[in-house]
Formats: sequence, structure tokens, C-alpha cells
Amino acid sequence: MKTLFLDLETTGLNSDGKDEILEVAIVDEDGNVLINTLVKPLNKTEWPEAQAIHGISPEMVADAPSMDELQWIILNLIVEHATDEVVIYNAAYDWAFMPPMIQGIGTYIEIECAMESFAEYNGLWDSKRNNWKRQKLSFAAEHFNHVWNSEAHRALADTLALKTVWQGLASWRLNKEFVSE
Repeated sequence: MKTLFLDLETTGLNSDGKDEILEVAIVDEDGNVLINTLVKPLNKTEWPEAQAIHGISPEMVADAPSMDELQWIILNLIVEHATDEVVIYNAAYDWAFMPPMIQGIGTYIEIECAMESFAEYNGLWDSKRNNWKRQKLSFAAEHFNHVWNSEAHRALADTLALKTVWQGLASWRLNKEFVSE
């Protein structure tokens, strides 16, 4: 099975079209960077709250390609790499920002949520949500001894951390299966 890891940075938390993608990174299972680019939003001109978290300013994306320009590139990367799954930390959130054309590939490949998998692995119950307690990527990455080569909350750094988490979870799943046999 081939796996790709994807992360986005956005102008805010609303995936209803009001907020937009500012950065996208995709890394393969060997750690090769397939894409790492800033994205120029089509409608938003400022995002001070999000900028305070990820540091991406309007000036930084002024000359970046738009998601309209990038969507074919991203789709082709996923198809070209014969991907069986795309892993995202908080997949429901990030995947909702992707253009419908890219979302449609979810019919043919698995979109896996590392946040949900880590929540189950971590084993803390959230009685408010009646589900496993979600943790931030930084917490999960630290648990699996990820070494940050750059700042968290940038797409490439987060994608590499996600890869570490997913590989740690894969080892846990193998041990879990081995013990239950």
C-alpha cells in the first residue's frame, strides 16, 4: 500500500468557503516532498488570527499560485503515485477545504485521519464527545519522538510530523494484531 501525507494551513477555521487554503504540503512514505507551496487565496485579503498561529502573511502569498492553479497538480500527484491512502491529521477538517475535484478522489482511495487513530491509541475518553479524546499534532508527534526540523503549524513541518505519528501508529497496530492472535 502506498501512502501520502497531506497538510494544509488556512486563513481560518471555516471550511464552508469563507476561509481558504494558504499552504499545502504532500510527502510520500519515504519522506520525499512532492509539493510544498504557499497558496494565494482568491477572496481573503487578511487573516490575523490564523497568521498569529502559522505566520503566513498576505505578503507571503501575494505571488503564490491559487488553489485553482494547483488542484490539477495535486490530483495528478495523488494519481501518479498510485496512492492507496492519503493520511491527514484531522482529515475531516483539511479535506473539506480541498476543491471538489480533489475530494472526488476519496471515492477511489482511503482518506485516513491520524488524529482519530491517535485518539484511540492514546486511550483517553472524552465524555462530552462520547468518543476518544483528540490531541494536537504536536502532542502526538512528541509521543512518537518526532524531531522538528522547522516550526510547527507550517504545512511541510506538520506533514513530516504526521508521517512520524502514522508510522508509530502502524507499529502499534502490528503489535496489537500480533498480541490478539
